[in-house]
Amino acid sequence: DAAQFGAAFTRGLRAGGVAATAKHFPGFGAAPANTDLGAVRIAVGLRELRAVDRLPFKTAVRAGAGLVMLSSAIYPALSKAPAVLSPRVVQRELRDGVGFGGVTISDDLEAPAFASRGGAPGAALAATRAGVDLLLFARSYRGADRAARALAAAVRAGQVDRGALEQSLALYERGVQLSR
Repeated sequence: DAAQFGAAFTRGLRAGGVAATAKHFPGFGAAPANTDLGAVRIAVGLRELRAVDRLPFKTAVRAGAGLVMLSSAIYPALSKAPAVLSPRVVQRELRDGVGFGGVTISDDLEAPAFASRGGAPGAALAATRAGVDLLLFARSYRGADRAARALAAAVRAGQVDRGALEQSLALYERGVQLSR
């Protein structure tokens, strides 16, 4: 059972001083394609997402997972936006529904799925506004740099709440402390 194996793996990582990351919320089991290669829609009903796909995340969180990675797939039952860019998915489904209080992390914001959403800078802004704490850029320094500049400009312009970013930093720092 994925939930049992995930919980055991999480406990083992924590015992070794490593912060565990559960991924890809809200669930990847029914994905028809690899989200690293393009935009993917996962057409699973809300009842199944909550009853089946959520369970491994709940057990991993109870076992001490300090991070949860959000999926870049679109789940029409939850949102028209990719999960990582959706406040409903991040706040209502993960934070409230699972009870997760740790660090949320994006999947690669330079993935092709975000090309039509302003690339790395647009995806970074949307993910931050959705409540994602830690942004991942796996392909290039340039994408991360462009996203950081866009976030700084948005904070200066009052388009992104500086307090929310400081809260994300505090969560991250607390998570790092817990994993040592």
